[in-house]
Amino acid sequence: MFEIGKRYEIRMIIGGDETAMWRTVEKYEHPMVKFATEHFDADKYFSASTTPGEIVNVTSPNFISAVEDAEKPIPDRLKPGTPPKT
Repeated sequence: MFEIGKRYEIRMIIGGDETAMWRTVEKYEHPMVKFATEHFDADKYFSASTTPGEIVNVTSPNFISAVEDAEKPIPDRLKPGTPPKT
């Protein structure tokens, strides 16, 4: 279902609401998928942020769907940026 290194739009129920997020797959062993840590550059609406990698059970009733980015373009504000220098 998932390919390592590809980006997907993930839809899940979080806190009772359906939520969409873009994530890159770092590792996949059914039913668990690990998403990579990503950094997002600031723009005029959002400050820079880093989203830590997450592990999701795709058999969970809260997991709704995953659509590969080739099928649906990523909105500019959700494209990953350059990680901050440490």
